[in-house]
Amino acid sequence: MKLKKEFLYRTIKEAKDGELEELRRKALNSLWRQNYHIQPPYGLLNDPNGFCQLVDGSWKLFYQWFPYGPVHGMKHWYEVGSDDLVHWKNRGPALIPDSPYDDYGCYSGSGFIAEGEYRVFYTGNHRDEHWNRKSVQIIAREKNGVLKKELPAIADVPEESTEDFRDPFVWKEGRGYKAVIGARLRGDKGAVFFYESENGLQWQEKNCFTLGKEFGYMWECPNIAEIDGKIILIFCPQGLEDLRYENIYPAVYLIGTKEEFDKETAALLDYGFDYYAPQIAKDSKGKYILIAWMGLPEIEYPSDKDEWAHCMTVPRELSLKEGRLYQKPVEDLKLLRKNPQLYKTDKDIEIELSEKKAYEFIIRTSGDFECSLFYNTEKKKGFLIEYHEKKKLLRIDRSGLENTFGEKYGSTREINLEDSSLLRIFTDKSSIEIFTEEGTVLSSRVFPIPLEKDCCFKGEGEIEIYSLEKIEGIQ
Repeated sequence: MKLKKEFLYRTIKEAKDGELEELRRKALNSLWRQNYHIQPPYGLLNDPNGFCQLVDGSWKLFYQWFPYGPVHGMKHWYEVGSDDLVHWKNRGPALIPDSPYDDYGCYSGSGFIAEGEYRVFYTGNHRDEHWNRKSVQIIAREKNGVLKKELPAIADVPEESTEDFRDPFVWKEGRGYKAVIGARLRGDKGAVFFYESENGLQWQEKNCFTLGKEFGYMWECPNIAEIDGKIILIFCPQGLEDLRYENIYPAVYLIGTKEEFDKETAALLDYGFDYYAPQIAKDSKGKYILIAWMGLPEIEYPSDKDEWAHCMTVPRELSLKEGRLYQKPVEDLKLLRKNPQLYKTDKDIEIELSEKKAYEFIIRTSGDFECSLFYNTEKKKGFLIEYHEKKKLLRIDRSGLENTFGEKYGSTREINLEDSSLLRIFTDKSSIEIFTEEGTVLSSRVFPIPLEKDCCFKGEGEIEIYSLEKIEGIQ
């Protein structure tokens, strides 16, 4: 979908009478509105921003939002909140691009607590009359539930960087604060810059880390976590040519110490079709929680015709095991479970399910198996998950669904998997997330028609199925 520039660069304040209500109507009538995933009321959702647990234990999250359609136009921040990382509620637009520093978009950033108050550090996108970009890093402080923008905290890009300098991520360290910011260096090398601050308001550049051109021309959405004494750098490199990374842009991580990281530790965060821009937050117990945009830029999705696009993943808890990140769904997702069913089989079995399509499947197997979700009993097809024990290979294939998209980047994904004995799978109206026993994840968008709703299993094992509750606060 293409919109003229004058429509792409409007704030929500410039909506015409009835325009937003019509967009909302079209989105609500979509076949693919999710039941329990964060999604936009209409328009486009992308990067998660400002993810943070507050002093009272509740959670705050924003996402990049363009209200006028499923395209990347003038970016706002839209707010949602939760007490348990599961039951989210829409709170509405929170940052509007209306200052001289962000008048062409409130780009991505992070949230943190300083001096007892919630703050965000984000990138303001400005364009001059010749359409040249100016990136400015801005602090906004929450006062009485409203984010108030400060003067720029970092007004200029580092000498080595182009104006592609964005997405600050902040964490507390000792008595002060640190930040990492993604960049595109002159000469087209992706990099991150590290900054320090005593008070979370004034920032000083410390150093730069890059792996050269082989790791892409731009690093977006960096995050830093410290787990078991190791420092984890999460980022999204653009321009990788490595064939391991099949998606248009991947999300990867490196393991190291302080600001030095070993490129040999590089691994994908997610092995599915649709995943980008993860953001982490540390909870009150010291655990890291990750949430990401379940989608990709530059791909058209079937829900575009309904005037909305994209959703978030379910939140995931991170740990480090045997030198690799291990991810599992947050524990409180079990609060959504109802109507348990158990099937044991050593032969083919078809399971009839509801058109609501919101389920958690726990599959325990031994040996080879095939499982088709969103299975159409008439066409004998669906979203295929298969495991080949001899090859130790888990494969997914979405080409069997009626609605196909993004085929330029392939319809299958594969991952080497030593242990396939337990899979936890979350399905919703337009997504599938597969968690393996080894802590890897495959996240994918799917857009099934009404007949594509059942499950077909071939192999030996058992399937435990729960219906998952619909969350009204994010409809």
